[in-house]
Amino acid sequence: MSTTSATGSITSTGIGSGLDVNAIVSKLMSVESQPLTLLQNEATSLNSTLSAVGQLKSLTSTMRDAASALTSLDLWNGTKSSSTDSSSVSATSDDGAAVGNYSVTVSALASAQTVSSQAYGSSSSTLGEGTLSFQVGSNAAVDISIAATDTLANVRDKINAANAGVTATIINDASGARLAFTAKNTGTANAFTVTGTETGSGSPGLAALTYDPNNSGSAMVLNQQAADAKARINGIDITSSSNTLSGVADGLTITLQKTTSSPVTVAVTADNDAVTSAVNKFVSAYNGLMSYIKTQTKYHPTSKTAGTLQGDFTTVGEQAQMRNVLNNAFSGNSSFKNLSQVGITIGSDGTMAVDSTKLTDAMSHRADLKELFMADGSTAETQGFMTRFRELGDTLLATDGSLTTRTNSLNAMLKTNGQDQSNMQDRLDQTQARLLKQYQALDTMMAQLSSTSSYLTQQLTALSKTA
Repeated sequence: MSTTSATGSITSTGIGSGLDVNAIVSKLMSVESQPLTLLQNEATSLNSTLSAVGQLKSLTSTMRDAASALTSLDLWNGTKSSSTDSSSVSATSDDGAAVGNYSVTVSALASAQTVSSQAYGSSSSTLGEGTLSFQVGSNAAVDISIAATDTLANVRDKINAANAGVTATIINDASGARLAFTAKNTGTANAFTVTGTETGSGSPGLAALTYDPNNSGSAMVLNQQAADAKARINGIDITSSSNTLSGVADGLTITLQKTTSSPVTVAVTADNDAVTSAVNKFVSAYNGLMSYIKTQTKYHPTSKTAGTLQGDFTTVGEQAQMRNVLNNAFSGNSSFKNLSQVGITIGSDGTMAVDSTKLTDAMSHRADLKELFMADGSTAETQGFMTRFRELGDTLLATDGSLTTRTNSLNAMLKTNGQDQSNMQDRLDQTQARLLKQYQALDTMMAQLSSTSSYLTQQLTALSKTA
């Protein structure tokens, strides 16, 4: 809390009497303001403690969140996929995907139908007046009105804006500009026909944009036929309108990139890397918290100074609770009973370390490792270690938790201290004003006495000369 000086501005006095009133009042006020100085020092200490507890809360939250991640089903259900030839067949797997190997042979890729028109002079050429009707698969036909003034570019834009299931582009070659129509989606189910109906006087006009595979007289040329993807997965033939095969296996999506001459193996495995990463994040968060507590509660004999939180009951209590979590062996349904069995050890300095080899070995007993970390038993012993740490963090950080209560208490003490400083400053201002008034009066009186003394001295001197 910022405060004004205990001794305010003092006017110049003592000219007549010779008294150094400024110095006298300043020294008196320095004594009077000692209680205010004590309050200011207390505020500084309270702010330091509040800041340290705030950092303790932040580190506790980080530890709690890291432990919570290791009790998440999403983490333990996580899978990853790989392919022996990802340029031909790639795959992604969702959480909970069935773990296993899939043999994939690709005999054909899905393709989208494309047709193109005759060549016109340029994209500014007009085609005629009437209607273009697009029929995609079994969907309802979409009719698009074309004006006589519409250029090739205008026709393209109207088709693309109509959401007819095809996209239109202009292709320029040596012969001129051609309109090309391509199905938005691959597969035979998305093959389309185009019917151009000319209502103006032009010939053939919009009829030149007609395409029907059953009509050999269609003016437009088929550049690419609609085709379905064909693959064999674990000996089962699959046909798909898309090159992305979703749902062929639970949680697995296979993308066909090109045809293959031999089977490609797609493997779905448990995502042990994600678990390892989560373990390392927790260990880092735990060490950060415990190292901070150790530093803040330590006494430094050389400098004879103590950490900001030395002797703080809340901090010491949290440290004890953290250690206690590790002291109770797990008695739930798992072959692992202690963290050390899976490569997580506590050193002499109280920090954790991870033996990556041991942890990797423990991954081969994934169900037991999961229980050791996230079991939710009714007693401390039947709760997984990460469940314990998560719940401890929740308790400490709750609205009625010790860390929150400690923060609220410090804020209340700072508020009271601020009020006390304000009240003390008011009293000091009153005291300073009173002292100034008293010493100014004394200064005036002594000046008068000095003047009287000078006058009497002059008179006595005069009398002695006349005698």
